[in-house]
Amino acid sequence: MTPLRRQGFFKIVWRVLYPIGIHFVIADIIMGFVLIALAKVFGGYEEAYRKFAILLTGSAAVIAIPIGVLLYTGDVKRRKFGGIFRKETVKGLTVGKTLLMFLMGTGLAIIGNMLVLLIGNLVNLSEYVESMGNITENQPFLLLIFCVGILGPLAEEILFRWLVYLRMRDLSKSIWIPILVSSLLFGIYHGNLSQMVYATVLGSVFAYSLEATGSLLAPVFLHMGANCLSTTWSYLPADIESMLLCLLSSFIIGVLAMILGFGFLRKRYAKRHDVLTEGSIEGTNPR
Repeated sequence: MTPLRRQGFFKIVWRVLYPIGIHFVIADIIMGFVLIALAKVFGGYEEAYRKFAILLTGSAAVIAIPIGVLLYTGDVKRRKFGGIFRKETVKGLTVGKTLLMFLMGTGLAIIGNMLVLLIGNLVNLSEYVESMGNITENQPFLLLIFCVGILGPLAEEILFRWLVYLRMRDLSKSIWIPILVSSLLFGIYHGNLSQMVYATVLGSVFAYSLEATGSLLAPVFLHMGANCLSTTWSYLPADIESMLLCLLSSFIIGVLAMILGFGFLRKRYAKRHDVLTEGSIEGTNPR
């Protein structure tokens, strides 16, 4: 048993969960204080939240990203010292496969939003929908894409996949328990029922993409695709014909990308699993 696997239960739990705590402090507590300060200048909390929530989301990500990368770098060193063999890399995807992951993410967003609509028939989501509409209304399109579609996904993938998932994976020979638990944590962190279901389902695919490809960027581009699609939906054309054309096009492209993407991930998982198994036979420790 490697030194990393000889840790006590509470130390393991702490190691898995404290990165989430760091992100919470940055995104909710520190940015919350900034929002309170802005509220004194811009006529109250609700007005400040409406104007600056997106910008503060991006700012929190900018702070969280280098901290997450630093923690991940430390994990890589500890794995080498602890005798755990892993081969995740920022490489491993061609330009075409990167585009496929992005488009697959849009398909996942479509299916995920269908689940949210289904849940909306069971519980009252009007307050959440109204809140999201208030903070995105009249925001510059490029700001939304940059903060919500790029920075946010990168920060969250570093946190939940590079750190939480891989730390759990260090301790488990099976991929499914780490995928399930890290995805549930990802869902719970989003704070409401509709987003919890949406994030848990998508988070499981994000984690599987990392396991299948060995590329740290696979879940990042999946997440970016999902967020970019969800963001652009608020900019659909007003006339019904054009709106339906955009929705139909998005659905066809997204679902086709999902079919191709899952086929690609399945093949890459089988290939990577065979390589890791061979490494184990030759005397190295793949997990």
